[in-house]
Amino acid sequence: QLLLRADGSVWLGMQEGLYRLPGATAAALERVHPLGGALHGGIYAVRQAPDGRLWVGGQQGLFRERAAGDGALQVLPQAPEQALASPIVMGLLWGRDGRLWVDTPVSGLHRLKGWDGEGRARFERISERHGADGVFGGNLHEDDQGRIWSQLYVYDPAADRLDSFGSAEGANFGSFWFFASTELPGGGLLFGGSRGLLRVLPQAWRALPSNPPLVLSGLRVNGQPHEPPRTLGDGLRLPPEKRSLSVEFAALDYADPTRLRYEYRLEGLDSGWTRVDASGRNPSFGPLKPGKYTLQVRATAHHSLWGTEQLQLPITLEPAWWETVGARIGGVLAGLLAIWSWMRWRTRSLRRREVALQALVDERTAELRELSLTDTLTGLRNRRYLELRLDDDLRLCLRRFETPGYEGVGDGPGPDADLLLLLLDLDHFKRVNDVHGHAAGDAVLVQLAERLRQVFRETDSLVRWGGEEVLVLARETERRDAAELAARVCAAVRDTPFEIGPGETVQVTVSIGFCAFPLDPRHPRLWDWRACLALADSALYAAKAQGRDGYVGAIRANGLSPREAPEGLASWQQESRLEVAQGTGVRSRATV
Repeated sequence: QLLLRADGSVWLGMQEGLYRLPGATAAALERVHPLGGALHGGIYAVRQAPDGRLWVGGQQGLFRERAAGDGALQVLPQAPEQALASPIVMGLLWGRDGRLWVDTPVSGLHRLKGWDGEGRARFERISERHGADGVFGGNLHEDDQGRIWSQLYVYDPAADRLDSFGSAEGANFGSFWFFASTELPGGGLLFGGSRGLLRVLPQAWRALPSNPPLVLSGLRVNGQPHEPPRTLGDGLRLPPEKRSLSVEFAALDYADPTRLRYEYRLEGLDSGWTRVDASGRNPSFGPLKPGKYTLQVRATAHHSLWGTEQLQLPITLEPAWWETVGARIGGVLAGLLAIWSWMRWRTRSLRRREVALQALVDERTAELRELSLTDTLTGLRNRRYLELRLDDDLRLCLRRFETPGYEGVGDGPGPDADLLLLLLDLDHFKRVNDVHGHAAGDAVLVQLAERLRQVFRETDSLVRWGGEEVLVLARETERRDAAELAARVCAAVRDTPFEIGPGETVQVTVSIGFCAFPLDPRHPRLWDWRACLALADSALYAAKAQGRDGYVGAIRANGLSPREAPEGLASWQQESRLEVAQGTGVRSRATV
C-alpha cells in the first residue's frame, strides 16, 4: 500500500509494518510507531480522509492520525456495541459523500455511522446484516451511482441491497488477489486474479431478480410415479388409500443451478419453512391425515433475498367412510349415549353409598382431627397443634405492636396486647417415677393438666412439651401480670398433694420460666419466637437454680439482642437491659 501526500511524504504499508519517507530528498524510510507502542504485522490499507488526516488499517486494527500532517497515529476508539466485528482491517474507502467504508475478514463490509458522546466510532455491519459471511473483497471502489464494489460483491446503499457475483455472471478469473485492482477511465474497474484480469463495467450492471420461476418436475404417490395435474390450480386429489407423496421441483435459472436455494412447506402440516440447497429438491410427506393441504415452494439465486414468486399446489386427501364427518358424529353420539347410561346407573349407586358413608366420615374426621392435636395421656394439646396456631398468633401480636405511635403517642397496641410464653417443669419428677412407679407419674401428669385448666383460660393453649414439661401460650395478656400468673400456677401445684393411689398422695412442686412476646416492644421483630422460647428455657433453668418451686421470667428487653441473652441466674440479675420477674413460694415476687 503506497500513499503520496501533498506535503511530499510517502507512506508505505508492508507486511512488516508502516514506513514513511519524509520527503523527496530523504535518504531512508522511517518506521512509524503509533502512540502507545510499535505497529507490527501487515499494513493493508493507507488512505487520506477528506479532512487531511491519515487512516491506516492492518492486522492490529484501525488507526487514525491525531491531527492532519503531524504523523502521529493512534488507535481509533470504537463504541463497544457498535465496533468492527473483526479487529483486522483489509480495506478502506472514503466515499464521495464523505462516508468511510471498511472491509474486514469473516465479517465483511462495514460503514462508519458517526460518533458517540465520548468520541468513539460507531460502525454498521453491512455484510453481517445481509447474511454474507467472509471478506467483502478487500479491493474497495465506488462507482458513479454510489455503489461499493469489490471482485466478489456489490453493495447499493440507496436500495440497501448486497449482491454477489461469480462464474455465472462471467467473473471466472481464478482465485482473486488482494491489493490488485484499479479504476479505469470511463468508470470501469479492473481486478486481478490467478487466471487473469476481471473487467467490470458498473454502469452496465443490473441486479438480477431473486425469484426465478418454479415448475413441478416430478410426483410420486405411495412410492409410485403419479401423473402431475395439468395446471397447479387444478390441484391434486388423492383417494383414501393414498396417504404418502413425494414431489420434485426446480427453478428455471440456467446460469448456475448449483447456487440456487429453495424453501418449502406443506401448509396444513408445517408452520415454518424448510430451507434446502439444489440437492434437496425432492421432499417426501406422509403418512398424512385426510384433509386439505397446500404445497408452497420458493427459490432464490441471491444469498439473502427471497422473492414473491411461489409454486403452490393444492392437495386434497379424501377420507375413508369411517373418517367422514357423519361417521364421526354418529360414533361420538353412540359413545355419549353409552357413557350417559352408565353414568346414570353409577351415580345412583354412588349416591346411596355416599349417604351412608358421609355421616361416618364426618364423625371419624372430627375424632381423628382432635386426636391428632391432643396428647392421649393428659388431654393437653400437642406440638402439632401449636405449629398450626402459632404463626397466626405471632402475626396478630406483631400487627398490634407495629401500629404507629406505640407507648402513648397516637394509637398503640392497647391493653392486653401481649403474648406470654410459660415453660413449666415438675421438680424432681424422676423421683416420683423411681419411688412410686410410672403409673403414679402418669397420675400426677393427669392431675397437673386439670389444675392448669383451672388457672388458665380456655383461649390459652396448654401444650405437653416433653415428659413432665408443659408449654403455655397465654393470649391477649398484659406482661405485667406474668409474675402473678406464674405464682398462681406454683400455688396450684404446691398447695394440694397429688393422689397416686388408694389413700396414697405425693407432694409435688413446679418451676417456671416465662418470656413476654414481643420482648422488646420498640423493636417487635428483634426477638423472634425461637429466641423467646430459648430465653424462657434459660429462665426455667434459672428458676431451678434458685431453689425450685418458683419462677423466673423476662418481662421486657430494652435494646438487648438475642446474642446478648443471659444464661445463668447471676447473669439474669446483672443484666440491666432486661426487666426480670422472679419469685419463690406463694405469690412472692421480686422485680429486677
